[in-house]
This record gives sequence, structure tokens and C-alpha cells, in this order.
Amino acid sequence: MSNITNNYAEGSCVFEAGSSQNGDITITGHIYQGGAKPSGEAEKTDRQDDEYPGQLTNRQVVIMMTALMGISLSPEYTNQQLLGRMLGRLTGRSAESLRKTIGKLAKEGIETEEARKDARVAADALEPFCSRIADRIRNDAEDS
Repeated sequence: MSNITNNYAEGSCVFEAGSSQNGDITITGHIYQGGAKPSGEAEKTDRQDDEYPGQLTNRQVVIMMTALMGISLSPEYTNQQLLGRMLGRLTGRSAESLRKTIGKLAKEGIETEEARKDARVAADALEPFCSRIADRIRNDAEDS
């Protein structure tokens, strides 16, 4: 973990809501600036929701987006490969990994406790923007 210290002379700065801070900044500790993972850092998996609470898993993305679009995952109604490509373009993730998630969800639904948990996470993320669809996702998870 890094420590960031801003050093200001007393009374030299006045900060108002929405202003940026200017001054001498000291950063100590490990600094990760992207690219190759620092040595010893575990590779991020789809399940590290606690470490990356803002990042949805593939399954959460598929649950949310199919609810938003009002579409079925059944291959009878939806071209899963094209949906995977579109979601890949939207999220920056592998279209193939998303297609596999779509196929698995189409077969299994949200019958497992993990899938129901993912549905609740997707609903919670969507709640501030569209409570109607968030409620529908939660209801689908409860009905499973």
C-alpha cells in the first residue's frame, strides 16, 4: 500500500468544493502504474469482487446486460456468439470468455447460490439508475 502526503505551508491554500489541490506531493511505498503485474501480486480472477468492488464479473455483466436489453440467452432466440462479441466490445473483455459465460448461463440459469449472488450484485450496481430492472433481476434470482 502506498502513502501519499500533501505538504502545504499553513494558510497558503484555500480549498473550496470542487477545487483541485496543488502543492508538494510525496508518495512512498509500492507504486503500481499498470503494465506488467508487480512481483508477488496474485493474478486477478473473475471472483475477486472484494478486491475490485467496482468491477463486475463476466456473469454479472451478462446478467445485467441481458436484463437491460430484455433478451433471452437461449440460442433459439439469441446469437450467443454475436452477443459475446458485443459485450466484449463494451467491456474490453474476451468475446470468447463472455460467449462461454453466456452459454453456461443459458444452460444453467441462475440456479446456484453463486449465480444468485451475482444477480444480486448486478442488481445492486444497476439500482441507482433503473430500480425497475434491478428489482426484476432480484426477483428472477429469488424465483430460481
